[in-house]
Amino acid sequence: MLGGGRNQDFKTEETMAFETTEFLQNHLEHFLKEVILPNNEFKIALRWSGIMAMGEEKIPIVKQLSTTQFCAVRLSGMGVALAPKIGEMIAEMI
Repeated sequence: MLGGGRNQDFKTEETMAFETTEFLQNHLEHFLKEVILPNNEFKIALRWSGIMAMGEEKIPIVKQLSTTQFCAVRLSGMGVALAPKIGEMIAEMI
């Protein structure tokens, strides 16, 4: 999983739309090709976008909302980095 880079184009990334942007996809592909996997073939299986959730506090909100619903929000731009730990926390709640 690779993500991030929104700081490369703050204005375009200030959106509520769930869609990828060409600039950021190209930036991430270049980073993957030149830094992470230089001289290696790779295939991108899935692309997605998200909406960054910021708050005055930097602590993520991870809680059970009902017997079948959980939330993990306000990751302050650190969603990819925090995903493994947040996933563990939600799994323990289930």
